[in-house]
Amino acid sequence: MSRRMTYEEKREKKRAAERRRYANLTDEQREKQREKKAVYDRDRYANLTDEQREKRDDAERRWRTNMTDEQRKRKNAARRRWQFKKNGITSEQYDRQFEAQDGRCAICGRHHTECLNGRLVPDHDHETGELRGLLCHKENRSLGLFGDNLAGLLKPVKYLIGGDPERLAMAISYLKRKSDGRPY
Repeated sequence: MSRRMTYEEKREKKRAAERRRYANLTDEQREKQREKKAVYDRDRYANLTDEQREKRDDAERRWRTNMTDEQRKRKNAARRRWQFKKNGITSEQYDRQFEAQDGRCAICGRHHTECLNGRLVPDHDHETGELRGLLCHKENRSLGLFGDNLAGLLKPVKYLIGGDPERLAMAISYLKRKSDGRPY
């Protein structure tokens, strides 16, 4: 007589089958599956009531607060692997760039310990895929909002200067003084 499988055994068997099925997918099929899940998640969370959102947020807060050091290390390592894979770089490339920048943001020059979450994120050229440097979250977000568009970045400078040639000369002189060969 065979014994019945426990809930955990059934769940593990189902997960193993999913892992095997996922391993056999092509890159195109995986991307399609990711997009489908993103749409599902977006729609699912968009339809939550305020009470459901608050309940979900409370659960996430409790989970983050009660994480053990081991769980936090695993989560950070997984995030780092995902980030490297997404940006097409290796951990060695990241470490070399980190050393070259002395652990500072390539734009604002803040040390990584002063940045949000205490880390720098890789910034890459979207056309070539090449690593440009490591940025703090704030600067990376700013570049993303401007769409890596030089004209878009210059418009706020023009706005701040207000068309005053004297202020423009001051800004140019400031930039020349700051350009000592370092990216920040």
